[in-house]
Amino acid sequence: SNTQFFYPVHEILWPVIDPSKQLGDYAHHFGYASADPEVQMEKRRRNLSILLPEVKKDPTCMHHRVQAVAEYVAMDEYQAAFALAEEGIAKCDPKRGDNGNFIDALYAAAVRMLVRMGKYEEAVRKGLQYLEQASMNDLARAAIGGELTVACGELGDHEACYDHLTEYLKQRTYFLEDRDAWIKQETMILDSAFEEYLYR
Repeated sequence: SNTQFFYPVHEILWPVIDPSKQLGDYAHHFGYASADPEVQMEKRRRNLSILLPEVKKDPTCMHHRVQAVAEYVAMDEYQAAFALAEEGIAKCDPKRGDNGNFIDALYAAAVRMLVRMGKYEEAVRKGLQYLEQASMNDLARAAIGGELTVACGELGDHEACYDHLTEYLKQRTYFLEDRDAWIKQETMILDSAFEEYLYR
């Protein structure tokens, strides 16, 4: 009875009480359904106009940050996405229950943005730091591993590239076989860990 929709954009049900059941159905929503890139950009700007004040008002809420980072990514504004992710990592309160997988997504987002900006050495340094020092779920580790594969490949570090790729493929196989584990760890950013473009 106390479960309700939370957050002003990309609402989620909270709290979700166990046991829960995953359904294979989905609900469409057509608010900005359009192939027109300008309509999509307007949606992104509208979402950011709601999310950024929420981030400022509640800086330890990682959900708002992940949503805003995802909007910046969709707009190809990688530096803004990286800055917001890094700031969130620094301000995260690990005791806050609703941060859950969202902080994990920010770790992965920070590394992904560095790769997209071509800052491969920094991506490797940050990615390894997060993997060694941060407590995060396996899906976030896989997402970072995929990005480290790309970064090490671009840097010509073939041995490290191979090691990260091997672990990434192992995680991909695991999550493809255990869809429930994937769904429990998935958020925006992490939902694209095994997208075809990255897998290729």
